[in-house]
Amino acid sequence: MPDEESYLDVSLRKIAKGAGIGFTGTFIGMALGYLSRMVIARFLGASDYGLICLGFAAMTIAATLSSIGLETGIKRFVPFYKGKGDEGRIKGTIISALKISFPLSLLFTFLFLFYAEWISIQVFHEPELSQVLRIFAIGIPFFVLANNFIAATVGFQDLRYRVYVNDVFQNVFKFLAIVIL
Repeated sequence: MPDEESYLDVSLRKIAKGAGIGFTGTFIGMALGYLSRMVIARFLGASDYGLICLGFAAMTIAATLSSIGLETGIKRFVPFYKGKGDEGRIKGTIISALKISFPLSLLFTFLFLFYAEWISIQVFHEPELSQVLRIFAIGIPFFVLANNFIAATVGFQDLRYRVYVNDVFQNVFKFLAIVIL
């Protein structure tokens, strides 16, 4: 019984630590996200804020299509192979996902760069959106890579990096980019 209790204590500490990191990171990320939205709306105006939201939505859709759900496979198979102690398959799972999703993200980047005018007029009916789409197109591969690496860290049951990248780094980077531009 003492071994079982110590195992439960270790598990509960791990859960509590993960929850604390997740809560703190989410809180900081949400605060920075709201702050960046307020700065955009204040300094650029409502119409430009709408263009940035459309550009971000288009980038997110392209990144999601580029990922084709492979990050879910990473989250599923990394812990599965980790439990079996098969490091080769862990590495193979992550590399295979990257070999498929990264070229797709580059394809979407080039499509957005070359067809930004057509997408902005025919899909969104906003001619001013073309330059915004070109800017956001550059972020598609980075978005896909970040999602795959975050999925790998979640698969290794280490949520710190997901919190750092998703909640803190993205919002800090977004806020700094807004302030600089």
